[in-house]
Amino acid sequence: MSKPAKKLKSTNEKKTVTTFQESRLEIPKNISAEIYFQIGEDAHRGTINNISEHGLRVSLEKAPFTISLNRMLHNIQILINKKSVYEGSCKVVDELQKNGLTTFGLYLTKSAIDMNYVKSILSTKTGTEKVVNQPNSTPKIQNNFKILCSDFLYLLTELQNTLLLEEQKIENMITTDDVKQSVIEQTLELNLAKHTDEIRSHFSDLQDLVSTFDEETHQNHKHYFRALFQNIFASSLVRGRQKQKSSNYTIDYGLMLMFYEGHHQEASLFEQFIHRFICSEPAAVGNLNRMGFLSNVLVEKYKKQGRGPNSFKISSIASGSGKELRMMLEKLDEIGVEKNLDLVLIDQEAEALDYSNKKIKSLVRGDEHIMCRLIKEDPLMGVIKNEPFIQHIQNSDVIVSAGLFDYLSDRVASELITCLFAKLRPGGSLILGNVSNNSPDQFSTDYLLEWKLFHRSRSDLQKLVPSELNKTSCKVEVLEDSLGINLFLVVTKK
Repeated sequence: MSKPAKKLKSTNEKKTVTTFQESRLEIPKNISAEIYFQIGEDAHRGTINNISEHGLRVSLEKAPFTISLNRMLHNIQILINKKSVYEGSCKVVDELQKNGLTTFGLYLTKSAIDMNYVKSILSTKTGTEKVVNQPNSTPKIQNNFKILCSDFLYLLTELQNTLLLEEQKIENMITTDDVKQSVIEQTLELNLAKHTDEIRSHFSDLQDLVSTFDEETHQNHKHYFRALFQNIFASSLVRGRQKQKSSNYTIDYGLMLMFYEGHHQEASLFEQFIHRFICSEPAAVGNLNRMGFLSNVLVEKYKKQGRGPNSFKISSIASGSGKELRMMLEKLDEIGVEKNLDLVLIDQEAEALDYSNKKIKSLVRGDEHIMCRLIKEDPLMGVIKNEPFIQHIQNSDVIVSAGLFDYLSDRVASELITCLFAKLRPGGSLILGNVSNNSPDQFSTDYLLEWKLFHRSRSDLQKLVPSELNKTSCKVEVLEDSLGINLFLVVTKK
């Protein structure tokens, strides 16, 4: 048996959350334990290292580049001694490299594994091997972490109670709805001014404490934190949108729209406060700032590299709402640049593409100089496997990806860079956004909003470019936005 396992959390469509306390069962080396899954038309097989009711760790001697953090794997089959113990889907929750072998942590999303059945299979293998039940035990949580959480919980609970009383007073006011809304706005702004720095200070203290944690300690403390604060944050609009994200490796574009388009009313004053607080945090502001920065870079590339009557092509990978392209179009309209522009947006969310289409059409207004193509496909798998739809980005002057690389491991990111680089025209550039490892919101994005990101430094980004490209055929530079939260790897083909 392994060490006591971590708590695991499962979310169903009704947004109810169940917390499990599990122990992991190590698979003996003389036992056949395999997982089979398919990505596209390719079948894959992995060896199971350990297993629990809702998760397992598997080893793959040659891992597909298309497996990345948060990716869903469907139609998987788990066999132990050739007996099926699970069929369904799972989610990739981490990736580790050890002794040249890649292992993945998988979270089962369909149903639980009958561990008694697994143990019966193992115990009857030779008639002598026995599996002993290991009692569950609560993971050890550092006292300092508990103290910080307690102080933070007290602050938020008091604030929630205060805003509830204010809400009742406003509701009982004998006046017009416009006046009530004005009072609500004043109350929210006053409390944001009063409490924002205090809340940020709590997040900062927690980040300092967890910065030295290993992965297992992180997971234990993360589950502890969410158990305490889930009810407080769960009903906020931001939290709700985060739970609805449908993409395997990108943030729900609807959540980004909330950051881009402004605040939204909620059912209670406290929920509005939480939503506005999160929308004012560096991570949220940084996302909008990222779009503005990218749009400026795209405008400059367009002005410098435009080829008269020839088309200047910009391809956006995992385009989301296409905010940076729309901001670019607005700026081009202001300065009166009139060169042919070919836009290609690729995303796997139909809703995001539909939104982009409507917004871009309203900006273009039938301008014959601008052509826009929207492609609903999985950009990560499609590019790496060179699917037929990728021909649309061939000979791009610029290929931009604002946020996809935040979710990709180094291994997958490097492979994707190689594939995208091949689609550039000579002189063309890849522009790839990534959240900096200096971002002040790392605790809240991970522990609170469940955004598992790969934060990177300048040197981290430069190392993503394969040496065979870096040495011979391209210029590599790293840009930074004004807030220092977002970095941009720019790879230009010579």
